Amino acid sequence: MAVFTPAFNQYEDNASTPPSAVDAASTSVQAEEPIPSRPSSVAEEKRILKDLETADNQVGMKVGSFYYILATRWAKAWKRHVGYDDANDPGSGSDDDSFGYDGSPGPIDNESLLEQPVVPGAEQVKKGVHEGFDWLVVSEQIWKHLHAWYGGGPALPRRVVQGQYDRQGIVEVRPLTLAVYKSSALQNAAVTMMFSKTDTVGYFKKTAAAALGLNQADVRVWDFHQQSRYKLLEELNSRLDTAGIVDNNAMLLEEKGEDGKFPPAPRSSLGFSSGSYYSNYSGGPCDPGTAGLSNLGNTCFMASALQCLSNTPPLSTYFIDDKFKDDVNETNPLGTRGELASAFAGLVKLLWSGEHSVITPRDFKSKLERFAPQFAGYQQHDSQELLAFLLDGLHEDLNRVKTKPYRDLPDGNGRPEEEIAREAWDYHRARNDSIVVDWFQGQLKSTLVCPKCDRVSVTFDPSMYLSLPLPMKTTRVIDLKFVSMDGSRKPGTIRSICTLD
Repeated sequence: MAVFTPAFNQYEDNASTPPSAVDAASTSVQAEEPIPSRPSSVAEEKRILKDLETADNQVGMKVGSFYYILATRWAKAWKRHVGYDDANDPGSGSDDDSFGYDGSPGPIDNESLLEQPVVPGAEQVKKGVHEGFDWLVVSEQIWKHLHAWYGGGPALPRRVVQGQYDRQGIVEVRPLTLAVYKSSALQNAAVTMMFSKTDTVGYFKKTAAAALGLNQADVRVWDFHQQSRYKLLEELNSRLDTAGIVDNNAMLLEEKGEDGKFPPAPRSSLGFSSGSYYSNYSGGPCDPGTAGLSNLGNTCFMASALQCLSNTPPLSTYFIDDKFKDDVNETNPLGTRGELASAFAGLVKLLWSGEHSVITPRDFKSKLERFAPQFAGYQQHDSQELLAFLLDGLHEDLNRVKTKPYRDLPDGNGRPEEEIAREAWDYHRARNDSIVVDWFQGQLKSTLVCPKCDRVSVTFDPSMYLSLPLPMKTTRVIDLKFVSMDGSRKPGTIRSICTLD
């Protein structure tokens, strides 16, 4: 598979397209001071990096700048080596030897952070690794100094992008990895490219066309899901994530024919407007509520959870009748300003329209990934985890309480349990009031007895999930081979059923 990593380029004069997502290797400031050779003392190493850290803190993260991913294991070893977080002599830092510290930290080693198989030039940070424990981010200058002194790698530059709803910058740890095809050479392997979720469709078109040797004026961009022209991306100013593009997405640059015109769009498309739902449907109309969800690739976990919620009558009716619009809470910092609720409503309406027997929930999945990146891509996930996220997300989007009151709950002090339960529930409803609370939440009773004074404490906590263990066999069948020592009896098999205590 060919690889092309877009080069970082400054904003153009009419600058409607931001710089690319990943490759900061080509960034350079003409007046930038050269990296000094590695100091002869660890104390000087520490001083130089401390000064850089202080300068970084004063400037803060700026949208468009680059930070680098660094393995925590190596960073801790280096800090111990120079005594970075200790006021005493170098090397006298943490006593934690779990990172294999043996003096000098050696070359930088980020290999353990990479998703397999590794695509050179488009290295992706794997899922399941966590900031702080597995990796941390350092500024470009700190990375350049450490890399010049110790070598190793690979370099994992990541751009600072604007947050979802505010101007605060965040480091985009997992940019989009896209497989790009051109229509005149579909038999060839795709070119792997990395882009920011915040890059525009127009920037993707310009960069991908240049990488594949095409004139951007003679191509148009398709979401090439499952090797078919799934959705035409015409809104060039739309961000890739809002256009429904997800990690590991296939993209098609469709070229004009010899007549200077584009080929006709496939009949299965329902339209060309970005952000609409699209369906590769079959079988024609169906009974409302019986439509299926096509598998996008290991998305059975999502389909099962969505079908369960769609077939909960109070919830589906609430969304189909647009009653949810009156409850959307756009000021709740824990919600998505109604975006998740609106996406779910659109999907439920399709499932109950009776117009199509198969629905492809690509746009819903794209919206889901924006707010729950743990479900990005096409790996398998736990259905209950998705169900929990959806219910929590819908509750926060539809919480009718705009200002949450606070008060302390008094102790039970021997009062009737019904009174304690009602008081706890009223307090919970004063802060949480949505259709999810109405139909999916209840209370669990918890009783604690003090082993010294025998005081009993009874509490009633709100609950939405009840985890039950899978039934396990309590017996085991064991076959014993019998062989008589004196040969007086024929060899045989004795089957025994044992009870597991």
